[in-house]
Amino acid sequence: MAHTSTLHDYRFRDQADDVRGAEVYGRNDDKLGVIDDVIIDHADGLIKYAVVDTGGWLRHRKFMVPAHVIHPYARHEDHFAVDLTRKQVESFPAYDAKAFDSEENWNRYEQQFRNHWESQGNVAHQAGSDHNVTPPAAETPVEAGSIAAGNTRGYVPNFTPERIESPTKLPGGPSYMLHQQEDTATSHATAPWSSQARWQQFQGSIRRHLPEILRECKTCGPDQKMQSRDAMTREPEELDKAG
Repeated sequence: MAHTSTLHDYRFRDQADDVRGAEVYGRNDDKLGVIDDVIIDHADGLIKYAVVDTGGWLRHRKFMVPAHVIHPYARHEDHFAVDLTRKQVESFPAYDAKAFDSEENWNRYEQQFRNHWESQGNVAHQAGSDHNVTPPAAETPVEAGSIAAGNTRGYVPNFTPERIESPTKLPGGPSYMLHQQEDTATSHATAPWSSQARWQQFQGSIRRHLPEILRECKTCGPDQKMQSRDAMTREPEELDKAG
C-alpha cells in the first residue's frame, strides 16, 4: 500500500495557488466549510482527498472528501463545490487525523470511509459531479468535435473520471472527456475555470516539491531511504563474512 499523509503545516514559497483556505459549497449553495488540508500519495504526490473544516456545524468538525468529486463553484471563481448535502456529510465516518500515525491505521480508516461511500451508492454522483478539478494523469488529446461542442449553448465540460470498473470506485486516476451535460444545483450554467486552474497549479506545486515535502517522513523520507540502502549494502557483506 502507498504511504499517505496530509501536507499539515508545509507551506509553499509561492502560496498564490494554495487551495487551503478556499471555501467549499454543497448542494443548494450551502457552505460546507473551507479546505483545511489535502491528503497526498507519497508515491507520486497526487491529491487523493481534501479535508474540509466545517467551522463547527459538524459534530466532528472536519470531514474528508475524494479529490475527484470536487469541482469549480460557479458563483465564485476562487471557491469549490461538491454535490453533497450537510445531511450526507453528517453520515461520514469521523475524520481521524491520528490515522496517519501508522500505515496500518490509515489503511483501516480509508477502508472504513470507502465502505461507507460505496454503501451509499457514491453519494456525490447521485446528482452528477461533472466538472471535477482533479487533473488527468496525462494530458489527453481533445477530439476535433469536442472543440466545436464548446460553442454550443448550455455546453458544460465534463471532468468526471471514466467509470471503467465500479461507478463507486474511489479514488482513481481520472481521465476526462468533453460532452454536453445538464446543470445540477452546484454546476449552474457555466463553469469558472480559475478555480480549476488554481487546483491544477496547486497539484503541480505538490509534485514539484514532493522531495522537500517528504523530508520529514519517517517511512519514505530521504533519511529512511538512506537507512534502507545502507541495510541492503551491509547484508551482502555480512553474508560474505559468514561464508
